[in-house]
Amino acid sequence: MENPLLSHERVQFNEKEVARLPDDPSPSFLHDILTYIKTLILSIFVRSIELPEDEEDDDHNNQADIALDSDIEIIGVRITNDYHLLRQNRRNSFLVDDSNLKRVPQPPSITQSGSPRPTPAPSSHQYGTDLSIAKPINYSPVAIDPIEHTTFDDAPNLLDLPPTPYQQSILDYYLPTKPISINSYSLLGNAISNFYMDRVSSVYQQSHDKLQELITKKRIDSTSLIRPLSADQLSRVDQIWRTRAKVVNSNYQIDITTLDLQTLREPSWLNDNVIDYYFNLIMNAYPDVFGWTTHFYTALESKGYAGVQRWAKRKKVNLFEKSKVLVPVNISNTHWALAVIDNLEKTIAYYDSLNTVGNPRAVENLAAYMDGEAKRLSHEKVTYTLVPHMKSPQQKNGSDCGVFTCTAARYISRNKPLGYSQNDMKVIRRRMVYEILENKLLD
Repeated sequence: MENPLLSHERVQFNEKEVARLPDDPSPSFLHDILTYIKTLILSIFVRSIELPEDEEDDDHNNQADIALDSDIEIIGVRITNDYHLLRQNRRNSFLVDDSNLKRVPQPPSITQSGSPRPTPAPSSHQYGTDLSIAKPINYSPVAIDPIEHTTFDDAPNLLDLPPTPYQQSILDYYLPTKPISINSYSLLGNAISNFYMDRVSSVYQQSHDKLQELITKKRIDSTSLIRPLSADQLSRVDQIWRTRAKVVNSNYQIDITTLDLQTLREPSWLNDNVIDYYFNLIMNAYPDVFGWTTHFYTALESKGYAGVQRWAKRKKVNLFEKSKVLVPVNISNTHWALAVIDNLEKTIAYYDSLNTVGNPRAVENLAAYMDGEAKRLSHEKVTYTLVPHMKSPQQKNGSDCGVFTCTAARYISRNKPLGYSQNDMKVIRRRMVYEILENKLLD
C-alpha cells in the first residue's frame, strides 16, 4: 500500500522532471522538521512565562491580541518575539522606588489544568548588588524670606543680605557658579577638551601667547594715550618687581612693600594698600578733592551711618567744603568701582568699568550718609541727583578693575574727560608703581 505521505507531486526544474522521493532527506524537508521542533519548544517556553498579576486572568482572552504583535507564525499559533516579551514584563522603571507601595493581595493564579500556578522564587542578585536600594533623591527648594529695612538705625548687617541684581552681575562675571549640565555633554565637546589638553596644543598655545604679547606691546606703544615711562624709570620699576619683600615707602600711615607693588603687575588684582595710597596721592595733588579709604563704604553698607559717623570728624574734614569726594567701592571682595560725590554739580555718580545694571544701593547709601553729615554739622541739607551708572571706559579682562578705579578717580579729580582704555592699562600700571615710589603723581 502506498504511503500517502510519499505521494508527492513531481516538481519541474528547468523543464526537467525530477522525481523527489519521499524518503529522500531533502534540505527542505529537514528544514520544516527543525522549524516545527523549535516552534514547539518556543511555544511551550512562552506558555510557561508567568504574566504580571494584573494580566493573569486575561491570559486566554488576550491570546489573540498578543498574536497581532508577533513576527512569528507557527501552525496557527502566534507567539511574541523578544521585544514584545520585554515590553509585556516591564512594569516599573528601576528609578522608581515602589518598595513602600501597598499592594492588594491577589488570589493564586490558575493554570489551564486547574491547579494553582506555583509562586516564582525570588530572584537572586548574583553580582551582590540590588538596584532596588538605589532610591532617587528628592530635592526641595528652600524659600528665603527677603529682609527689608528702611533706615540705617534699625538695619541689619547688609553684608548678610542676598546679593542685589548689580552684585549678582559682578559675581556672574568673575565667579560663574552654574554647573554645566551633563545633558550638555557631547562627543564634539569632549574631543575639543581633549585636544586642548594635548601636548601639541600646549606648545602651540605658548607660541601663540608669545606672538600675542609682541603684537600687544607694539599696539600699546603706538595707540596708548598715556605717556610711557622712560627707560630709566621703567628699569627702576622692573627692579622693584624683582626685589624680595621689604618696605619701600611709608606715608599716610600706610607701609608700602614690594609685595604690595607686585599687585600692580598684570594680571594681578590691586590690593587695598595700593588703592588707599594712590588716593592719598590724588588728594595731595588736588587739595579740593577728598578720597575715602577702601574700608569706608564697606563699613557704611554693613553698619549704616552710625558705623561711620565719626570718620569725617577724626579726619577733621568737612565734606561739603570739598568739590568732590571719591569713594572706592568693593563688591563682594571681587570687584572695585568708584562713586563720586560732586558738591558742585550736586550729583552722586557711580563709575564702573564693567557695563552692568548699575548700583542704585551705593548712591542711595551715600546720599543717606551726606544727610547724616549735614545734620551732624548743622549744614543745610543737599539734594543730590543720583546716577547709579555713569558711562566710563570698560575693562576687557577680570583683573584691571582696581587700575580703572584709580585712573577714573585721577581723571575726575582734575575735571578731565575719561580718555583712556584697556590698551593703556599696562602703561598705567607701571606709572602707578613709579608714582608710589616717588610719592608724587606724574604729569
